[in-house]
Amino acid sequence: MISNTFFTRSLLLLTLTTPVSADVAAQEQSAHVHGLAELMLAIEGEHIQIEILSPAESIVGFEHQASTPEEIAAYMHAKEQLSFAENVVQFSDGDCQLESVTVNAQGLAPKPEKQTHKHDHGNAHAHEHHHHAHGEKEKHHQEHVHHEHDEHHGAHAEINVSYDFHCHAIEKVSGASLTLFETFKGLEKISAMWVTEQKQGAATLTPTNSMLNLR
Repeated sequence: MISNTFFTRSLLLLTLTTPVSADVAAQEQSAHVHGLAELMLAIEGEHIQIEILSPAESIVGFEHQASTPEEIAAYMHAKEQLSFAENVVQFSDGDCQLESVTVNAQGLAPKPEKQTHKHDHGNAHAHEHHHHAHGEKEKHHQEHVHHEHDEHHGAHAEINVSYDFHCHAIEKVSGASLTLFETFKGLEKISAMWVTEQKQGAATLTPTNSMLNLR
């Protein structure tokens, strides 16, 4: 497995030394650009590590906490699809096997079902607090509606995925084809950076130009 130190150092090196266009720089500074994702690939020894960061909108079609049955199904489907490397990337050669994958989409995770607790304090106690409870209920309802509105219109969830591959013939890996475009049609562009122990580079990939050359 690639050490965290190497991966972090590689990312910092790429950020400092790789020239980017003004358009790409503006996109990277933007908090969320729908249809755009970022990819970082690092090669060390016999391992290839890939990190992908994308606005949730580009993957599942929304960027808030899943609440409807359709949104929950899309969230679960995306997590499953991202767990299989062939849905994301295919290497030109090298006999590479996926060793680990981590899918982080916490911002989309549906709320756990609430458990109701019944409390019986007697009819007199219930009558005494009837008007107060009614007012609190109305207040809570208004706050809940407002909170849900904020969640749906103010939140911008992201999906972060990391992969670690072990390649038995790493020297034969000359490129990586991003099948991510075929899996998720909402993706329009991927800003990719890559680094090996000898060199580094960057490229902008699209559905019609999805091959990342590594040599």
